[in-house]
Amino acid sequence: MGRSTWPTWLTEILSAAEKDEDRDRATFTVNSAFTRWREELKAAGMCTQGCGKPHYEKSSLFCEEHHMKALFRGDRRRQRNIANGMCTTCGTRPHDEGRRVCTPCAERSNARCKKRYETLRENKVCSQCRAAVSGRFAMCSGCRAKSRVATTERQHDLRDRGMCVACGKVETGGTRYCRACNDRFNEQRRAARKRDREEELRAAMKLVLERESEYFETGVKIVDAEYLEAKEIVMKKAV
Repeated sequence: MGRSTWPTWLTEILSAAEKDEDRDRATFTVNSAFTRWREELKAAGMCTQGCGKPHYEKSSLFCEEHHMKALFRGDRRRQRNIANGMCTTCGTRPHDEGRRVCTPCAERSNARCKKRYETLRENKVCSQCRAAVSGRFAMCSGCRAKSRVATTERQHDLRDRGMCVACGKVETGGTRYCRACNDRFNEQRRAARKRDREEELRAAMKLVLERESEYFETGVKIVDAEYLEAKEIVMKKAV
């Protein structure tokens, strides 16, 4: 990132910051200026290192050269943190037992992933390849097919090794799931059945109320199979 590639406005800001006696303010000004420049480069589809090359197809920030350098630096830092028993994300706290990151970093990562997933789903975008999605799915048809194949292969491998096919961490003694995962799935099924019953009741009550309102307004009562079924659902709940 040489001065020759800097825009005029950035050079002017940096020159003014060099003359600023308040070093904290000068540092903030310089950092803000570079952040603004990198955002402009990113929006233009250029490498954010200011080399003048377009960004690499596998990166939204760097050209291929800087992308590979970033991967190398990241891998080297990750291996160093693993060797020292530190979190591979922040490098300042010991990692939790059984994983490579600390609890704060894991929680932040989960929150980011959840937010990104929800945003993509709201916009009908595949969470894997970013293709358009139709219906209620979170992935496109191609990615769903790949996911089913990968899941099936993983489950077969775990089953052959006598491990729980859900968590992959506990030996099951021949059963498909460990006790904890089986209990969790049963609870999820019970909760789903409860939601279905509540939705069915709400729909039935709505239909009955609409028909009763029509009867009071017009004096004509429509009694068909749909109304009788809804009435029965409401009466069962009342009992």
